[in-house]
Amino acid sequence: MYYLTDSNRSSNQDTTPYNKMQPIETTDKFITKEYFIYNKKDHIINAYTSDNRAPTDGGRFYYTLDTFGIIYLRSTTWPTCMRLQSNNDSLNNLFSSALGHILLKPKLHCNCDSITKIMFVPPVTKEE
Repeated sequence: MYYLTDSNRSSNQDTTPYNKMQPIETTDKFITKEYFIYNKKDHIINAYTSDNRAPTDGGRFYYTLDTFGIIYLRSTTWPTCMRLQSNNDSLNNLFSSALGHILLKPKLHCNCDSITKIMFVPPVTKEE
């Protein structure tokens, strides 16, 4: 198994070996979990973020599936993501189904308090 990295900063897709993925940190914040059925079997997606402890622009949201570990990861700042792939079509179909749940279920989207909200502040003008 391996991870595909997509970025809109380049048109290339990079790969990372499965065993080279950064481990899940115990200090990362658990967001929620979602159960779904695929091929008559129960599966669990857990959602986490490192935004609570990461340096500026270093945070990530990631999702684990059953015992596979991280199957989808995206930066909280940069337009990049990683997704788990395999040479096994059955596993890829399971990963695709899980990714569909991740993308389409609002419950799995982070509404973290630590995410910065950008507000417009009008410029100060000097009175003459």
